[in-house]
Amino acid sequence: MITPSHYGIKATVAILLSIVELTLLTSSADLLDKKKEGSFRKVDGGILLEDYPLNGLVAYLAQKAGYQYFSNPALDDVKNYSVTGQLILGDPIEKIESLAFQFGCTAFYRENTICLLTLDDLANLPRREIIWKVRYIPDDQIEPTINALKETMTAHYSRIDYAAETQQLKIQGRDNEVGEVLERLDNLDSPAVDPIRHHIVPSSFNYTTFIVASPEKVWNALTEPEQVSKYYLCPLTNLVPRKGGPISYGNGLITGLVTTWNPRKEFAHSFKFKAHPDEPETTVAYHLTAIGGDVTQLSLVHSGFAEDSKSFADVTGGWPTILSQLKTLLETGKTIPWPKPETGEEETE
Repeated sequence: MITPSHYGIKATVAILLSIVELTLLTSSADLLDKKKEGSFRKVDGGILLEDYPLNGLVAYLAQKAGYQYFSNPALDDVKNYSVTGQLILGDPIEKIESLAFQFGCTAFYRENTICLLTLDDLANLPRREIIWKVRYIPDDQIEPTINALKETMTAHYSRIDYAAETQQLKIQGRDNEVGEVLERLDNLDSPAVDPIRHHIVPSSFNYTTFIVASPEKVWNALTEPEQVSKYYLCPLTNLVPRKGGPISYGNGLITGLVTTWNPRKEFAHSFKFKAHPDEPETTVAYHLTAIGGDVTQLSLVHSGFAEDSKSFADVTGGWPTILSQLKTLLETGKTIPWPKPETGEEETE
Protein backbone atom coordinates (compact mmCIF):
# COMPACT_ATOMS: atom_id res chain seq x y z
CA MET A 1 0.00 0.00 0.00
CA ILE A 2 1.44 3.34 -1.07
CA THR A 3 0.43 6.58 0.58
CA PRO A 4 1.39 9.54 -1.62
CA SER A 5 0.89 13.05 -0.26
CA HIS A 6 -0.01 15.39 -3.15
CA TYR A 7 -1.23 18.98 -3.26
CA GLY A 8 -1.18 19.00 0.55
CA ILE A 9 -3.84 16.25 0.81
CA LYS A 10 -3.04 12.78 2.15
CA ALA A 11 -4.47 9.99 0.06
CA THR A 12 -4.05 6.25 0.24
CA VAL A 13 -3.45 4.74 -3.17
CA ALA A 14 -2.83 1.06 -3.80
CA ILE A 15 0.05 0.74 -6.26
CA LEU A 16 2.77 -1.85 -6.48
CA LEU A 17 6.23 -0.44 -6.99
CA SER A 18 9.15 -2.62 -7.94
CA ILE A 19 12.59 -3.01 -9.46
CA VAL A 20 14.34 -5.48 -11.71
CA GLU A 21 16.85 -7.09 -9.33
CA LEU A 22 16.81 -8.04 -5.67
CA THR A 23 20.26 -6.51 -5.47
CA LEU A 24 18.50 -3.23 -4.81
CA LEU A 25 18.53 -4.27 -1.15
CA THR A 26 22.29 -4.47 -0.74
CA SER A 27 24.04 -2.59 -3.56
CA SER A 28 26.37 0.11 -2.25
CA ALA A 29 25.59 2.16 -5.37
CA ASP A 30 21.89 2.33 -4.52
CA LEU A 31 20.43 5.80 -4.48
CA LEU A 32 18.06 4.78 -1.65
CA ASP A 33 20.06 5.55 1.45
CA LYS A 34 19.44 6.62 5.00
CA LYS A 35 21.06 9.99 4.41
CA LYS A 36 17.98 11.07 2.47
CA GLU A 37 14.92 12.46 4.19
CA GLY A 38 12.51 9.63 4.92
CA SER A 39 13.36 6.01 5.66
CA PHE A 40 13.33 2.49 4.26
CA ARG A 41 13.86 -1.04 5.57
CA LYS A 42 14.28 -4.47 4.04
CA VAL A 43 11.37 -6.92 3.81
CA ASP A 44 10.89 -10.20 1.97
CA GLY A 45 11.12 -9.50 -1.76
CA GLY A 46 11.65 -5.76 -1.47
CA ILE A 47 11.76 -2.79 0.88
CA LEU A 48 9.36 -0.59 2.80
CA LEU A 49 9.45 3.16 2.29
CA GLU A 50 8.22 5.79 4.70
CA ASP A 51 7.90 9.44 3.61
CA TYR A 52 10.65 8.89 1.06
CA PRO A 53 11.20 11.78 -1.43
CA LEU A 54 9.66 11.16 -4.85
CA ASN A 55 12.73 12.63 -6.59
CA GLY A 56 15.00 10.18 -4.79
CA LEU A 57 12.84 7.15 -5.53
CA VAL A 58 12.51 7.96 -9.23
CA ALA A 59 16.25 8.59 -9.46
CA TYR A 60 16.83 5.14 -7.99
CA LEU A 61 14.40 3.41 -10.37
CA ALA A 62 15.86 5.26 -13.33
CA GLN A 63 19.35 4.06 -12.39
CA LYS A 64 18.13 0.46 -12.25
CA ALA A 65 16.60 0.86 -15.71
CA GLY A 66 19.85 2.25 -17.14
CA TYR A 67 18.71 5.87 -17.31
CA GLN A 68 19.91 9.03 -15.63
CA TYR A 69 17.47 11.25 -13.73
CA PHE A 70 17.80 14.93 -12.89
CA SER A 71 15.67 15.97 -9.89
CA ASN A 72 12.84 18.36 -10.57
CA PRO A 73 12.98 21.21 -8.00
CA ALA A 74 9.19 21.45 -8.17
CA LEU A 75 9.04 17.98 -6.56
CA ASP A 76 11.37 18.80 -3.65
CA ASP A 77 8.45 19.53 -1.32
CA VAL A 78 8.41 16.27 0.64
CA LYS A 79 5.08 17.15 2.24
CA ASN A 80 3.43 16.87 -1.14
CA TYR A 81 5.82 14.53 -2.98
CA SER A 82 6.85 11.69 -0.66
CA VAL A 83 6.12 7.97 -0.84
CA THR A 84 5.15 5.49 1.86
CA GLY A 85 4.69 1.85 0.89
CA GLN A 86 6.30 -1.36 -0.30
CA LEU A 87 8.67 -1.69 -3.23
CA ILE A 88 8.63 -5.19 -4.76
CA LEU A 89 9.82 -6.94 -7.91
CA GLY A 90 8.89 -5.62 -11.35
CA ASP A 91 9.81 -3.33 -14.24
CA PRO A 92 11.31 -0.04 -12.96
CA ILE A 93 10.02 1.94 -15.97
CA GLU A 94 6.47 0.77 -15.29
CA LYS A 95 6.86 1.83 -11.66
CA ILE A 96 8.09 5.27 -12.66
CA GLU A 97 5.01 5.63 -14.86
CA SER A 98 2.79 4.53 -11.93
CA LEU A 99 4.41 7.03 -9.58
CA ALA A 100 4.05 9.81 -12.14
CA PHE A 101 0.35 9.03 -12.53
CA GLN A 102 -0.33 8.92 -8.79
CA PHE A 103 1.36 12.26 -8.19
CA GLY A 104 -0.21 14.05 -11.16
CA CYS A 105 3.05 14.19 -13.11
CA THR A 106 4.18 13.03 -16.55
CA ALA A 107 7.33 11.02 -17.23
CA PHE A 108 9.34 12.24 -20.23
CA TYR A 109 12.25 10.48 -21.89
CA ARG A 110 15.06 11.90 -23.98
CA GLU A 111 17.89 9.64 -25.08
CA ASN A 112 19.21 8.16 -21.78
CA THR A 113 17.48 10.66 -19.48
CA ILE A 114 14.17 10.51 -17.61
CA CYS A 115 12.45 13.47 -15.99
CA LEU A 116 9.15 14.03 -14.22
CA LEU A 117 7.14 17.10 -15.19
CA THR A 118 4.30 18.79 -13.33
CA LEU A 119 1.31 20.51 -14.96
CA ASP A 120 3.17 23.81 -14.83
CA ASP A 121 6.13 22.19 -16.57
CA LEU A 122 3.82 20.74 -19.22
CA ALA A 123 2.46 24.20 -19.92
CA ASN A 124 5.85 25.08 -21.37
CA LEU A 125 6.15 22.02 -23.62
CA PRO A 126 4.20 22.45 -26.88
CA ARG A 127 3.46 19.18 -28.63
CA ARG A 128 3.12 18.91 -32.36
CA GLU A 129 1.56 16.23 -34.53
CA ILE A 130 1.60 15.80 -38.29
CA ILE A 131 -0.28 13.16 -40.29
CA TRP A 132 0.91 12.26 -43.77
CA LYS A 133 -0.93 10.11 -46.28
CA VAL A 134 1.31 7.39 -47.72
CA ARG A 135 0.66 6.10 -51.24
CA TYR A 136 2.27 3.57 -53.58
CA ILE A 137 5.25 2.74 -51.39
CA PRO A 138 5.96 -1.01 -51.62
CA ASP A 139 5.23 -2.87 -48.40
CA ASP A 140 8.89 -3.80 -47.98
CA GLN A 141 9.83 -0.07 -48.00
CA ILE A 142 7.49 1.07 -45.22
CA GLU A 143 9.61 -0.17 -42.31
CA PRO A 144 12.98 1.17 -43.55
CA THR A 145 11.29 4.48 -44.37
CA ILE A 146 9.95 4.84 -40.83
CA ASN A 147 13.25 3.72 -39.28
CA ALA A 148 15.14 6.35 -41.27
CA LEU A 149 12.76 9.08 -40.12
CA LYS A 150 12.99 7.95 -36.48
CA GLU A 151 16.67 8.83 -36.45
CA THR A 152 15.73 12.46 -35.82
CA MET A 153 13.25 11.69 -33.03
CA THR A 154 13.61 11.13 -29.29
CA ALA A 155 12.58 7.71 -28.03
CA HIS A 156 9.49 7.46 -25.78
CA TYR A 157 8.33 11.09 -25.99
CA SER A 158 8.46 11.44 -29.77
CA ARG A 159 7.25 8.74 -32.09
CA ILE A 160 6.32 7.83 -35.64
CA ASP A 161 3.53 5.34 -36.30
CA TYR A 162 2.12 3.86 -39.48
CA ALA A 163 -1.52 2.75 -39.79
CA ALA A 164 -1.70 0.27 -42.67
CA GLU A 165 -5.50 0.34 -42.84
CA THR A 166 -5.56 4.09 -43.53
CA GLN A 167 -2.05 4.36 -45.05
CA GLN A 168 -1.27 7.24 -42.69
CA LEU A 169 2.06 8.13 -41.14
CA LYS A 170 1.63 9.93 -37.81
CA ILE A 171 4.57 11.99 -36.52
CA GLN A 172 4.38 13.20 -32.89
CA GLY A 173 6.84 15.03 -30.69
CA ARG A 174 8.32 18.30 -29.59
CA ASP A 175 7.97 21.11 -32.07
CA ASN A 176 11.65 21.20 -32.99
CA GLU A 177 11.85 17.43 -33.51
CA VAL A 178 8.79 17.30 -35.76
CA GLY A 179 10.36 20.19 -37.66
CA GLU A 180 13.50 18.13 -38.17
CA VAL A 181 11.45 15.28 -39.60
CA LEU A 182 9.66 17.63 -41.98
CA GLU A 183 13.02 19.02 -43.05
CA ARG A 184 14.19 15.46 -43.60
CA LEU A 185 11.16 14.87 -45.80
CA ASP A 186 12.03 17.96 -47.81
CA ASN A 187 15.69 17.03 -48.18
CA LEU A 188 15.74 13.30 -48.64
CA ASP A 189 19.14 11.96 -49.54
CA SER A 190 18.96 8.43 -48.13
CA PRO A 191 18.13 5.66 -50.61
CA ALA A 192 16.05 3.99 -47.91
CA VAL A 193 13.58 6.87 -47.82
CA ASP A 194 13.78 8.12 -51.42
CA PRO A 195 10.43 6.49 -52.34
CA ILE A 196 8.65 8.71 -49.83
CA ARG A 197 9.51 11.89 -51.75
CA HIS A 198 6.79 11.46 -54.35
CA HIS A 199 4.37 9.20 -52.51
CA ILE A 200 3.50 11.01 -49.27
CA VAL A 201 0.91 13.77 -49.30
CA PRO A 202 -0.27 15.79 -46.28
CA SER A 203 -3.56 14.88 -44.63
CA SER A 204 -3.72 17.13 -41.57
CA PHE A 205 -1.70 19.37 -39.30
CA ASN A 206 -2.17 18.80 -35.55
CA TYR A 207 -0.71 20.89 -32.73
CA THR A 208 -1.29 20.73 -28.98
CA THR A 209 -0.02 23.11 -26.33
CA PHE A 210 -0.73 23.77 -22.65
CA ILE A 211 -1.49 27.35 -21.62
CA VAL A 212 -1.53 28.76 -18.09
CA ALA A 213 -4.91 30.43 -18.52
CA SER A 214 -8.56 29.47 -18.07
CA PRO A 215 -10.59 28.04 -20.99
CA GLU A 216 -12.62 31.26 -21.00
CA LYS A 217 -9.51 33.40 -21.52
CA VAL A 218 -8.22 31.10 -24.25
CA TRP A 219 -11.63 31.12 -25.95
CA ASN A 220 -11.77 34.92 -25.88
CA ALA A 221 -8.28 35.11 -27.36
CA LEU A 222 -9.41 32.89 -30.24
CA THR A 223 -12.64 34.71 -31.01
CA GLU A 224 -12.30 38.39 -30.07
CA PRO A 225 -10.89 40.49 -32.96
CA GLU A 226 -8.99 42.86 -30.67
CA GLN A 227 -7.09 39.98 -29.07
CA VAL A 228 -6.61 38.00 -32.29
CA SER A 229 -4.89 40.97 -33.93
CA LYS A 230 -2.17 40.84 -31.25
CA TYR A 231 -0.85 37.39 -32.15
CA TYR A 232 -2.34 36.15 -35.45
CA LEU A 233 -0.47 36.75 -38.69
CA CYS A 234 -3.36 38.93 -39.92
CA PRO A 235 -6.33 40.49 -38.11
CA LEU A 236 -9.70 38.84 -37.57
CA THR A 237 -11.82 41.21 -39.66
CA ASN A 238 -15.16 39.39 -39.51
CA LEU A 239 -16.69 36.70 -37.31
CA VAL A 240 -20.40 35.95 -36.82
CA PRO A 241 -20.44 33.79 -33.65
CA ARG A 242 -22.79 31.00 -34.67
CA LYS A 243 -22.78 27.87 -36.81
CA GLY A 244 -22.89 28.95 -40.44
CA GLY A 245 -21.62 32.43 -39.67
CA PRO A 246 -18.89 33.89 -41.91
CA ILE A 247 -15.31 34.34 -40.73
CA SER A 248 -12.54 36.33 -42.40
CA TYR A 249 -8.93 37.20 -41.63
CA GLY A 250 -6.98 40.01 -43.29
CA ASN A 251 -9.93 41.44 -45.26
CA GLY A 252 -10.35 38.27 -47.29
CA LEU A 253 -6.86 36.79 -47.12
CA ILE A 254 -8.46 33.81 -45.32
CA THR A 255 -12.22 33.16 -45.51
CA GLY A 256 -14.63 30.50 -44.32
CA LEU A 257 -17.80 29.60 -42.45
CA VAL A 258 -18.17 28.59 -38.80
CA THR A 259 -18.94 24.86 -38.61
CA THR A 260 -18.82 24.39 -34.82
CA TRP A 261 -19.49 26.96 -32.12
CA ASN A 262 -19.37 25.54 -28.58
CA PRO A 263 -18.15 28.37 -26.32
CA ARG A 264 -15.07 27.63 -24.19
CA LYS A 265 -14.86 24.08 -25.58
CA GLU A 266 -14.76 23.83 -29.38
CA PHE A 267 -14.60 26.19 -32.36
CA ALA A 268 -14.22 25.12 -35.99
CA HIS A 269 -14.51 26.77 -39.38
CA SER A 270 -13.78 26.12 -43.04
CA PHE A 271 -10.55 27.68 -44.30
CA LYS A 272 -9.77 29.06 -47.76
CA PHE A 273 -6.55 30.85 -48.74
CA LYS A 274 -7.03 33.70 -51.19
CA ALA A 275 -3.49 33.03 -52.42
CA HIS A 276 -4.46 29.47 -53.50
CA PRO A 277 -7.89 29.78 -55.14
CA ASP A 278 -7.64 26.46 -56.99
CA GLU A 279 -7.21 24.41 -53.83
CA PRO A 280 -10.24 23.00 -51.96
CA GLU A 281 -11.38 24.39 -48.62
CA THR A 282 -9.82 22.88 -45.52
CA THR A 283 -11.09 22.82 -41.93
CA VAL A 284 -9.58 24.37 -38.79
CA ALA A 285 -10.79 23.05 -35.41
CA TYR A 286 -9.78 24.28 -31.96
CA HIS A 287 -10.43 22.05 -28.94
CA LEU A 288 -10.14 23.44 -25.39
CA THR A 289 -9.78 21.18 -22.35
CA ALA A 290 -9.55 22.38 -18.75
CA ILE A 291 -6.61 20.54 -17.16
CA GLY A 292 -6.89 22.07 -13.70
CA GLY A 293 -4.88 24.62 -11.80
CA ASP A 294 -5.91 27.29 -14.34
CA VAL A 295 -4.23 25.35 -17.16
CA THR A 296 -5.93 24.78 -20.53
CA GLN A 297 -4.95 22.23 -23.17
CA LEU A 298 -5.42 23.77 -26.61
CA SER A 299 -5.44 21.35 -29.53
CA LEU A 300 -5.63 22.46 -33.14
CA VAL A 301 -6.44 20.19 -36.08
CA HIS A 302 -6.17 21.63 -39.60
CA SER A 303 -7.39 18.95 -42.01
CA GLY A 304 -8.60 18.29 -45.53
CA PHE A 305 -5.50 19.16 -47.58
CA ALA A 306 -5.18 18.01 -51.19
CA GLU A 307 -2.12 16.39 -52.73
CA ASP A 308 0.79 18.75 -53.30
CA SER A 309 -1.07 21.37 -51.27
CA LYS A 310 0.60 24.79 -51.14
CA SER A 311 -1.73 25.69 -48.29
CA PHE A 312 -0.31 22.87 -46.20
CA ALA A 313 3.21 24.16 -46.69
CA ASP A 314 2.03 27.59 -45.52
CA VAL A 315 0.25 26.41 -42.37
CA THR A 316 3.05 24.14 -41.16
CA GLY A 317 5.16 27.24 -40.75
CA GLY A 318 2.37 29.56 -39.66
CA TRP A 319 0.50 27.62 -36.96
CA PRO A 320 3.46 27.01 -34.60
CA THR A 321 4.23 30.74 -34.67
CA ILE A 322 0.60 31.75 -34.14
CA LEU A 323 -0.06 29.36 -31.26
CA SER A 324 3.25 30.14 -29.58
CA GLN A 325 2.38 33.82 -29.74
CA LEU A 326 -1.08 33.12 -28.34
CA LYS A 327 0.41 31.20 -25.42
CA THR A 328 2.97 33.95 -24.73
CA LEU A 329 0.29 36.65 -24.87
CA LEU A 330 -1.99 34.94 -22.36
CA GLU A 331 0.82 34.05 -19.96
CA THR A 332 2.87 37.25 -20.08
CA GLY A 333 0.66 39.89 -21.67
CA LYS A 334 3.25 40.40 -24.42
CA THR A 335 4.11 38.89 -27.81
CA ILE A 336 7.13 38.87 -30.05
CA PRO A 337 6.50 41.27 -32.97
CA TRP A 338 6.75 39.97 -36.52
CA PRO A 339 6.20 41.60 -39.95
CA LYS A 340 2.60 41.69 -41.07
CA PRO A 341 2.00 39.91 -44.41
CA GLU A 342 0.77 41.96 -47.33
CA THR A 343 -2.84 41.03 -48.04
CA GLY A 344 -3.23 42.97 -51.26
CA GLU A 345 -6.19 44.76 -49.67
CA GLU A 346 -6.41 48.16 -48.06
CA GLU A 347 -7.16 47.99 -44.35
CA THR A 348 -10.47 49.56 -43.31
CA GLU A 349 -10.85 51.58 -40.17
